[in-house]
Amino acid sequence: MTLALRSGFPKNVFELMGNGENSATYALGWTLERSPCLAAVLTERLAGQAVNVSGIRIALQTHGHDRGFTDMEIRCGGDFHAIVEAKQGFELPSLKQLRRYRPRLDIDPASRQVLVSASALSQSIAVRRLPRDIDGAPVAHLSWGTIRGMAKAARVRA
Repeated sequence: MTLALRSGFPKNVFELMGNGENSATYALGWTLERSPCLAAVLTERLAGQAVNVSGIRIALQTHGHDRGFTDMEIRCGGDFHAIVEAKQGFELPSLKQLRRYRPRLDIDPASRQVLVSASALSQSIAVRRLPRDIDGAPVAHLSWGTIRGMAKAARVRA
């Protein structure tokens, strides 16, 4: 497993500190890289089926030709690719922002791909405000509470 933050590799969780949306995704990326059980739970939830996470790659703050930075990209070979856009509080990413990142899924296509919103907003509210898909790519939402629940479930399995 490899966790990259911009062009470097964090040595410990303290290099990811902060209290904004970036620090939340940094901490999640750091934890996913160190917990295959959590990576399996999260990718299975997003892909709708089990994903082999043995070669998972997690990239934080990836800059693209669209001149934007994705908060997190999760890749499992050619099987799975997720772009996670995190927001602080009860916000959701804008449709414009999700559309901007959608073409990145086509650069090196995976058999299962998804655009993911992460925030404190509940799933029931988010599904009413987010589109089901953007140009064929499914859109999913995970609340930070749901992610915390996944971490607890993964801990039991670990």
